[in-house]
Amino acid sequence: MKFSQNILYPSRAARANAAIAAARCARLTGDRSGIVMEVWTEKPGVQLYTGNFLDGTVPGKGGAVHQPRQAVCLETQFFPDSPNHPEWGDVLLRPGRRYDYTTEYRFVRG
Repeated sequence: MKFSQNILYPSRAARANAAIAAARCARLTGDRSGIVMEVWTEKPGVQLYTGNFLDGTVPGKGGAVHQPRQAVCLETQFFPDSPNHPEWGDVLLRPGRRYDYTTEYRFVRG
């Protein structure tokens, strides 16, 4: 399966501009290593991307060759198209405005 999808957390949507504590939005477990990665964020969404366009031309760690869908990326963010929907909160970084959000990637052996 291939993904490039934004996953929204409705309980956080109404609070796009509010100061809220980071919460876990994703948990992945390696099927061979058992290593667990958790993603914690204050943002209301996460973009899931599975390396759909990897084609084996860029070597990875130890020279490994990665083919399509052999990778995963989780990027925390606000809702797609937010600048065009003021009802979703003001997410534009304007002059003099501070951008201060936290995303943590936590790794543990399962």
